[in-house]
Amino acid sequence: MSQIKTLSVFFPCYNEEDNIANTVSRAVDVIKSLKPDDYEIIVVDDGSSDGTATIVQSLIAKNPKIRLIRHDHNRGYGAALKTGFSSAKFDWIAFTDSDGQFNFQEINKFLDHVPDYQVIAGYRKKRSDSKFRRMMAFLLRVWGTILFGLNLKDVDCGFKLIKKSVIDKIFPLVTESAITETEMMAKIHSAGFPIKQIGVAHHSRTEGVQTGGNFRVIFKAVIESLKLFLHFNPSSPILAAILLAAAWLRLFRIRDYLVFLGDEGRDMLVWFNMVYKGEFTFLGPTASVGGFYLGPIYYYLALPFYYLIRDPVGPAFFVALTGILSVWLIYYVCLNWFGKTAGLLAAWTYGTAALIIRYSRASWNPNPVPFFTLLGIYLAAAPPGKFRYLKIIGAGICLGILWQLHYLTLILTPIYLLIAFQKGYSLPMQGVSLSEKLRSGGIAASLIILGWIIGFSPFLAFEIYHNFPNTRTVIEFVTRPGGGVMNFELLGLVRSVIRNTARLYQTVLSWSDNPLTHFVAYTTVIAGTLSGLKQKRFALLIWFYLGITIFSLYQGSISDYYYGFLFPIPFIFAAASAQYLWNLFSAAKPLIFLLAALLTLDQSKRWFLNQDPNRLLHQTEAVSQKVINLSKNRPFNFALITGGNSDHAYRYFLEIHQSSPTPLSSQITNQLIAVCEKPEPQCQPLGNPIWEIAGFGRAEIDTQETVPPGITVYRLIHYTNEERPE
Repeated sequence: MSQIKTLSVFFPCYNEEDNIANTVSRAVDVIKSLKPDDYEIIVVDDGSSDGTATIVQSLIAKNPKIRLIRHDHNRGYGAALKTGFSSAKFDWIAFTDSDGQFNFQEINKFLDHVPDYQVIAGYRKKRSDSKFRRMMAFLLRVWGTILFGLNLKDVDCGFKLIKKSVIDKIFPLVTESAITETEMMAKIHSAGFPIKQIGVAHHSRTEGVQTGGNFRVIFKAVIESLKLFLHFNPSSPILAAILLAAAWLRLFRIRDYLVFLGDEGRDMLVWFNMVYKGEFTFLGPTASVGGFYLGPIYYYLALPFYYLIRDPVGPAFFVALTGILSVWLIYYVCLNWFGKTAGLLAAWTYGTAALIIRYSRASWNPNPVPFFTLLGIYLAAAPPGKFRYLKIIGAGICLGILWQLHYLTLILTPIYLLIAFQKGYSLPMQGVSLSEKLRSGGIAASLIILGWIIGFSPFLAFEIYHNFPNTRTVIEFVTRPGGGVMNFELLGLVRSVIRNTARLYQTVLSWSDNPLTHFVAYTTVIAGTLSGLKQKRFALLIWFYLGITIFSLYQGSISDYYYGFLFPIPFIFAAASAQYLWNLFSAAKPLIFLLAALLTLDQSKRWFLNQDPNRLLHQTEAVSQKVINLSKNRPFNFALITGGNSDHAYRYFLEIHQSSPTPLSSQITNQLIAVCEKPEPQCQPLGNPIWEIAGFGRAEIDTQETVPPGITVYRLIHYTNEERPE
């Protein structure tokens, strides 16, 4: 302790009446053994509603060096940290959590590195937390690395020792949430203070309840992390407005406009079984064509959001979050590839495009494809420097994820491999032979494959174990006569590429097929190509030209979302062209701004806000409740009369309310509840040929009720010849 004469120790706490006395008493014993000239212990009570403050007052009566500072209401962990640091008066400040999961005796490990370091941060050698909290900690680390370049083993470990002069240098802090420690350490890193990391033991909580996994805590941290990013980038007020607008367009009234039909209900049943029954899957949803399954990664990516909210809106929040991140990512990529103007223009136009917004507001496995595609492309094209090989592996992981989101992302495989190979081959190496350049490119391509194995591993494990059933089905689908790929014919392929280029723009801009659309498409592609060549952004050109060429071999019917892996391209091409004109002609600047504004005005007329909310989620839940009421809590069989939907959406709510129908295959009950989504004259539940009704046998209608906007629910019972009483 000779290097530290005075020490302030504080404990942020909230409702820790079962732990605070032991935690503080043990800290007092440790500090006394160190024999400092002076010390203080501060308990920052963040608006506890239990007896925490009373217990601390009793400790103060025995030891006047203990202080209590109370917040009048619960403000969050970050606010408690800020109060503790600003209230500490001695040269060195240590803080640790008040729940007793750290042993304060380990402060001796920190003191061994004073005065060589002014910032000493603990990291948990093994977290004694739930799997969910460990996962969230990993995501927080990734999040901090992406947004702030902060590469610490355990940024939110609540055991640190910092010199007060360092705190004075980085204060004030702008956040008050779980992200506050990230802000603090990012500012310390930016200020040039080296950070010593020390491994500490982490013990299981024995008393009290953790609050760090609460959805509100996590949601506030995500919002404040975006706020913090903008704080670290004060020159980007336009980006702030773009991100806020993008977030609003993706989250506003998301429940009221949510698409919730059979496919969404099927996915919700998977998450329900994961959370409530512990039934985890190695299979994803079935593909819309071909009869094969996708991988399960989408279920696992969205699982934390369903776990936290326990509602169909949860996975939609995940998709919306990837949509918001895509807006930031397209800014970041264009900023690094072409310049700040290109980044802002690409983010602005991509963030306000009606179709992009629509696919960012619903839970569906293809919807995150643009984000992972762009992230993978950028990582595969990583320039020389620190962590380059890890970035290339990251690109391969993105490819493995993409394979599981939609089968058309198989197209990205040669694209990623070629980008990585080209980048490795073209690395500046003085006096190297051709064979060495080929070797460098080969290593990069091999790392893509390694990353793919990691990202694809959940589905790969299933395929290996079951002798590759889906792989064989995909190969058969692609190669069979009249299947998904046409025979190669050069002239026909060229025509198809030109046609699909125009259709890509037509799709992402929600425009009709007319000469203006074709002019904008071809002009932007040519200008973007020239900009890409000038800036040597070969990854962009490989992505577009190889992608659109392989895609043009596909001869099946094409839906809008099939272009998902190319969605960012038109916006990047346009932004790159605008950056070139912006730098070349001053007079072009107002024109570029005007064109972007006109495009936004055009897109705003196509936003979801121009339509009334569908309220499908409310409607489906209301129909399901009507089914439950008509069943009178007795066993029932179930049928859906529809024009193309499936019954999974209803079955999800029935499952939630513990009123699952009895399968006909196991028992024919005394009643069948039939939901008819067709207009009343077209329902005809009696004698309907669908197997759920036919299998129930001859029946008669006992009761029928209608749920707005016109869905009829019937209770059928077995037919008898007896006249029923009035």
